[in-house]
Amino acid sequence: MKHLLFLALIITSCSPKGADEYPTWSEEDRALLLREFKSTQEVIHELTDDLNYRQWNFKPDSTSWSVGYVIEHLQLQEDMHYREVRILSMQPPRPEYSLRTVGNDEKVNEYATTPRKGIADWNVTPLGRWPTKKLAMMAFDRSREKMIELVTTTKADLRQQITFRDIPDATDFRNVRNLHQILLTTIAHTRRHTFQIQRILDHPDFPKQ
Repeated sequence: MKHLLFLALIITSCSPKGADEYPTWSEEDRALLLREFKSTQEVIHELTDDLNYRQWNFKPDSTSWSVGYVIEHLQLQEDMHYREVRILSMQPPRPEYSLRTVGNDEKVNEYATTPRKGIADWNVTPLGRWPTKKLAMMAFDRSREKMIELVTTTKADLRQQITFRDIPDATDFRNVRNLHQILLTTIAHTRRHTFQIQRILDHPDFPKQ
């Protein structure tokens, strides 16, 4: 009898968790993403709408980005995240990995204010692709509106759709994230660069007109 009880405990401990025990994407999650995507878009416009040609293209030094370059970088990053989320949201869910993403929301949000300077990958490095401010902002807004549309209409459980990275540090939370956290990363990334834009605007050599 003891052996049977022990065997039952082993089977129970090794059995897959029920679907109701895994994190699930809620309407509150959707509303939060929509609110943050719209509010950060508004902040970008508040910072850039009144800039003229000289101000838009001003660089504090030869190694720094202009406001125009920052906007180009944001648009490129947004397109990359959009494609990732759209494609993976159509794949079968991976709830068995979802428990590994618990607690990552807070870590993603910290990215907006971390002092560590990042280095943009080649595919999101600005090159001055947009010759005018108008075209650059049209591209940014188009990417943002498509992201908002995706979040508004998706029926996928973004907490159980998982994306992976091959980061050498096995403890880095970015190795395993759910798609909700990729979208949070997009928002945190935008916030991070609004601070960069503000620093450019506050530079003592920034053109006054």
